[in-house]
Amino acid sequence: MRIVMEDFFISYNKTDKEYAKRIADWLDQAGFTTILQANNFVAGSNFVSEMHKALQKTRRIILVLSPDYLNATFTEAEWTAALAKDPTSQNRSLIPVRVRECEPNGLLRPIVYIDLVGLSVKKAKAKFLDEIQATLKRKRLSKKGSTVEAYNKQKSSKFSQSIIGNQNTSIQAEQITHLTIRTSGKKALSIQPSDAIAASIEMKSYVEHLIRRYIDWRKQGIKSGKDRRPFHPSMIHKNVEKTFGARTYLVSKSRFADLIKYLQYRIDNTITGKMKRSQGKRNYRTFDEHLDKLRGKTQGNKNCAHD
Repeated sequence: MRIVMEDFFISYNKTDKEYAKRIADWLDQAGFTTILQANNFVAGSNFVSEMHKALQKTRRIILVLSPDYLNATFTEAEWTAALAKDPTSQNRSLIPVRVRECEPNGLLRPIVYIDLVGLSVKKAKAKFLDEIQATLKRKRLSKKGSTVEAYNKQKSSKFSQSIIGNQNTSIQAEQITHLTIRTSGKKALSIQPSDAIAASIEMKSYVEHLIRRYIDWRKQGIKSGKDRRPFHPSMIHKNVEKTFGARTYLVSKSRFADLIKYLQYRIDNTITGKMKRSQGKRNYRTFDEHLDKLRGKTQGNKNCAHD
């Protein structure tokens, strides 16, 4: 059976739980999948066993750095396991993120970290996501904010390519998030697979609308105490990948209708969705209504929970 790989495992000390949850939310909103102990480990499960499984099916580990993290035993076991698989950091398996004043030492000392200390939430989110994208493209951000190559280019190369997505040796076109081609002295071009939903602004926007609605209404149900099922924003993306065999925005355009029916079904079956339907209201815009809204032709409909 094929193991579905997650993008990031977030390693943190319990004192930094809120920092870790915020980082997980930022990544989920950006379309990445995450594993976070607070959201993904079920009560009563074996902690060591769950940790082992999580590390085996995660591409990269984010370390939430703080004095408590650096002094903890369990967190050290987590990042040393990843370091053993990528001792030279060639694959960017470890991504340290400093959230409180501390000074990494030992094996962590030479690894460049993302520093969020002293930043507002808005600035911290922007910097974090910029750095993550730069890391995935095998670049790093300079102090002035511009990107510089993380590795020396081969002199014989006329251009470099950065492929973000499935890390298997054989990569299928529909699995590639985007292709970046940079030629000397020219602006990089970002190319989406033409048959993927991500290549259509309208389709992608509508899928985003449905996913936001589902996540917001699941949170409402949990807050009310009526929805006690395990939940994390990344779960919907994981379920889409299991059902359609591709990341949410990489599902083929030919399956767009199936995808939106699936997402609408999930919305309708939330606590909030069921309540609104019992009141005779619709839970989401239709695709055509969404297109009208995008074009500035919003039509009022009191019976539809549009926004």
